[in-house]
Amino acid sequence: MTLFHKIFYDLIPISMPEYLEHYSSTDSRLRSRHLDNLSFINSSLTPGSNSCNNLRKSFFYRGHRTWNALPFEIRDTSEQSQFKIKLKEHLKSLVRSEIAAWQDDWSQISDDGG
Repeated sequence: MTLFHKIFYDLIPISMPEYLEHYSSTDSRLRSRHLDNLSFINSSLTPGSNSCNNLRKSFFYRGHRTWNALPFEIRDTSEQSQFKIKLKEHLKSLVRSEIAAWQDDWSQISDDGG
């Protein structure tokens, strides 16, 4: 995600591919409740098409989906060092949540005698 962040904020001389564009709230074709002005959408790829299937594992295709899933306040951080700090904290909180859920499941199994 740090590489995608650098590309997004023009911190390195790599540009986004043509098939990705910033989401615009005026595009009424999309179900957009989760998108904002820092989100990317596939502008020219049709899901299920050969070109889309070929790109599914590419950095930009997968990167934009992960980028869009990050909280806005993380994506809105333009400074690289602050972005890394916020990203690490977010990922740690996700791991802690998963561990807590696993522990709850395990304790229910143990309480049931299983």
